[in-house]
Amino acid sequence: MAILKINLHECHQISQTYGSNDPAQDHLSAEVLFDIEDEQRKRYQGMTATVSDPWGSRFEEEPFEVGPPVGPYNGPFDWAAFSENIEKYMRRLIGPQGSGFQIIGSASEVVMTNNCVQQEMTFEIEVDDPGPAY
Repeated sequence: MAILKINLHECHQISQTYGSNDPAQDHLSAEVLFDIEDEQRKRYQGMTATVSDPWGSRFEEEPFEVGPPVGPYNGPFDWAAFSENIEKYMRRLIGPQGSGFQIIGSASEVVMTNNCVQQEMTFEIEVDDPGPAY
């Protein structure tokens, strides 16, 4: 097994509606920016992944949907471990305890677009060893 170090840098909140009179309109759409560093200390910068909370769901109660990483790294990857950590990151930023956007359950008719929160978080994931490079 090999280890990848994931360095999250910021979250672009593309749009979020919370506490709408029409609950079907509640949603979250965001993009997380990060770098990946492999065991040889090679850095893959400019990686992104989409994060969403489906229309009509409440982010406090449902898991986020995390898209695959997009960018220069294309080696082995553990999407499940990545997704779990992205969810932790998002919950630190948005919600009742959020350091970026503190939304409390009694809030209503909250609409936010095009916001950016810069907050670092680093974690490691195990991946299949890609073998020697030739």
